Amino acid sequence: MHTLQRYKALKADMTITLRRNSTFITLIMIFFNRNKKIGFSTPITNIFFQKVTEYNTQIYRANNYLNLLDSTISLHHMNKCSNEILLMPGAGGKHKIWDLNNYIKLAIYLQKMFPYFTIAFVLGTAESSFIDRIKSKNFTIYFNEPLQCLTRVVQNAQLVVANDCGPSHLAHIYDTPRIILLSDEFNDASSILTEWFLSSSNAHYIVGKKSKSIDTIQIQNVQELCTKAIG
Repeated sequence: MHTLQRYKALKADMTITLRRNSTFITLIMIFFNRNKKIGFSTPITNIFFQKVTEYNTQIYRANNYLNLLDSTISLHHMNKCSNEILLMPGAGGKHKIWDLNNYIKLAIYLQKMFPYFTIAFVLGTAESSFIDRIKSKNFTIYFNEPLQCLTRVVQNAQLVVANDCGPSHLAHIYDTPRIILLSDEFNDASSILTEWFLSSSNAHYIVGKKSKSIDTIQIQNVQELCTKAIG
């Protein structure tokens, strides 16, 4: 009900839905929006939406979303103009979060091994409690940055080490060298990798032990993979 009230109040000139299987969202758009409606092709949206796009299960999910706007991205390794290694210790669910102490230890290791790189943490509002601990180690922090700024930072980074979080998908989109840490606490790592992990020579991942906490990922393994990825 809250979603319906907010949507009616917006009076949007254009609505784009990413939820191709949500009948509820589709019906809200049909009955409460007289303006432009955009979404993925379904029997209902084909009739009532002004623009629809086929959902392609063979490509990375984010690129399906961008196709709704006729956007294109070149997925290739760019010449980096930044000397930053980005660490992303947050995530949408607690079970996805590798302990902050591990990230700080990793940052110290990387700073020692690669002194010519700047080690920076990317944090959102949910990670505000991390700030003091990271600041005490004198690492750079990008906190709650606008999407345009965050995109530029990720696109130009030398390496991204991240949990399964929103900003990590920017690294997939721009094929920034990356290491993604995944929980298999709920035995879903395989399906997450299939749907959300864009494979390339720049992409690496480490999965925690089956049915166990993500903290079963050993810091030594992440350190070794970072060293290999940086070359």
